[in-house]
Amino acid sequence: MKFNVKDFLKFDVTHGKKLVTVAYYATLIVAAVAALVAVIDGFIGCFAAYASALSVLRNIWQILTAPFIFAFRAILIRLVGEFFCNIIDIKEK
Repeated sequence: MKFNVKDFLKFDVTHGKKLVTVAYYATLIVAAVAALVAVIDGFIGCFAAYASALSVLRNIWQILTAPFIFAFRAILIRLVGEFFCNIIDIKEK
């Protein structure tokens, strides 16, 4: 996929699919970083000196559920991206 800024600024061609693709990958990266931060925060919370039994269990739960929450977010991001791509397809026809 070639990206040219000069062609991007022309108004005779629509770039909706490119924008949706860029937004899709950007939000997917943000969701992956959020999942990684949740896992790291869970590990830090488990090994903290002030951790009680309840907070350790809460942090273990956070570590275990982070991949599933990421998968759910990825599915939602994909659905929204496909929805906007379909809207752009309808308007271009």
